[in-house]
Amino acid sequence: MFQNSSDWTLIFSNTLSGTFNNPIPEIEPLHIFTSLIIGIQVTSASAGDTWIKGGYLSQVLDAPLGMAGMAEGERLFIPLYTPKIIKFLLFPAPYKVSFQAPKYFRDCTLSIWEFIGD
Repeated sequence: MFQNSSDWTLIFSNTLSGTFNNPIPEIEPLHIFTSLIIGIQVTSASAGDTWIKGGYLSQVLDAPLGMAGMAEGERLFIPLYTPKIIKFLLFPAPYKVSFQAPKYFRDCTLSIWEFIGD
């Protein structure tokens, strides 16, 4: 089902850097997702050999709560280096996502794909 590369579209891919006093900021791609299935991979050139945590991905929904008008839906642990396919189950599309790398990361490459197949 997921093997066909034409069923995936790369939405976001970027490398960000941080320091001890200025950690990597939360990453919020501008894309509005219409599929409940996405793919994500997190890498870090400066990560230690034993690190497994890549960060946390949140589904963000329009909701008239608070000042921002956005509310967090599902929040998921993302492993370092291991590509992960996610199917959001609790809230329907459309939605956005945000990603938070650990505060101790000095660099982070984040890639997010949207599944556009059947």
